[in-house]
Amino acid sequence: MNKILKTLALTLSALMLVTLLTACGGSGGELYIFNTKGENAEAMQAACDAFSKETGIPVKLFSLGSGTDSLELMRTEMNARQKPAIFCIMSPAELGEWVEGGFARPL
Repeated sequence: MNKILKTLALTLSALMLVTLLTACGGSGGELYIFNTKGENAEAMQAACDAFSKETGIPVKLFSLGSGTDSLELMRTEMNARQKPAIFCIMSPAELGEWVEGGFARPL
């Protein structure tokens, strides 16, 4: 399990870096991550702390508790002034909503 968490942290760190380079464009802004999996909150926070320490770019991490429905809360966050740069879509059924709203693009 520890190996899985390390792999997850490294993968998410790489994803954050790519997102940072494309979304922030070196503006010195804050990177906002909406984590829908409360089970990995500690590993995500450790990855965010390491990323911030290495790059000097602050990372705002919001993690939901285990078993919490994320859809309504994510809709609220997407209408906020500062939208998450990285977020998880929980099912293919939700993808249409986020693509239509301009928040996600099919790869």
